[in-house]
Amino acid sequence: MTDTEQALEARRQLGETPNGCGPAPVEWLVPDWIYTRACLAHDLSYIRGGTEEQRIDADVQFYSDMLRTVSHKASWWNRHFYKAIAWLYWKAVLAGGKLTWNYVDDGG
Repeated sequence: MTDTEQALEARRQLGETPNGCGPAPVEWLVPDWIYTRACLAHDLSYIRGGTEEQRIDADVQFYSDMLRTVSHKASWWNRHFYKAIAWLYWKAVLAGGKLTWNYVDDGG
């Protein structure tokens, strides 16, 4: 088992599991809409953790994944709505992500 896998398993044992969009205590306030996969992948990145640079990379990837989802799943007439929601979700994780990111010492 790799260090990353061990860290993920330890966090799972502490009850940290991907829950989709929104922070665990109030995820019901933040609907997944069409972004379930993007939110789950983002949750896994946060559980895996790393450096601040990796957190920013994970947040940028999250936004990119949501925009890709919009282009594939949203109808032409509601793409602006879903792009706006993606932008709001992205700004929220940029602003509040430091509180839940699993910071891991980079050894330096």
